[in-house]
Amino acid sequence: MFDFGLTAQQEDRARKLHEECIVINMLDVSKMNDDCFRRRKQGGTTAFSHTIEGSPGPFKWSYDSAINVLAWWSDTFRKKSDQVVHATSADDIRKAKADDKLAIILNFQNTVCLSNKIQRLDLFNKFGVWIIQLSYNYQTLVGSGCMERGDHGLSDFGVGGSPNERAGDGGGYGTLWACHNDGRY
Repeated sequence: MFDFGLTAQQEDRARKLHEECIVINMLDVSKMNDDCFRRRKQGGTTAFSHTIEGSPGPFKWSYDSAINVLAWWSDTFRKKSDQVVHATSADDIRKAKADDKLAIILNFQNTVCLSNKIQRLDLFNKFGVWIIQLSYNYQTLVGSGCMERGDHGLSDFGVGGSPNERAGDGGGYGTLWACHNDGRY
């Protein structure tokens, strides 16, 4: 615990505010297990967005790896329904807070798992994935990553008929894109 130099009254007020607020960690890549869930709750987290990634190696972000991880999450949400809830809406997060459960939002940090098959968005949506970053550090079929030597922006696939276009069609797919050092997308 940190000492912020607060008076007892200020400390009590801060504690009450933290307990009453909805606290969302929008990026968590921790290894998920009971201890992780316990620590999140103990720290006052209401919800966190967990990045779906597979096992280390060249196929870490593959479609097959994503499906395996999503199957694990589906099983975890069922088995641990007394502790966690799969959040796909703000109402899910509010209900988790009211029920003293931990809400988990699932996300991808790139579009590698889509390959060039845009229809996979519908499948991932059925698994409750609503946040998909177009690219992260490295180039994907959709666009350039922030660690690439040059800023090449979106690819042709990324501009036409892509997750980016689908996000704007009212389907609700969230897209984010890591920016370069100068803040450009």
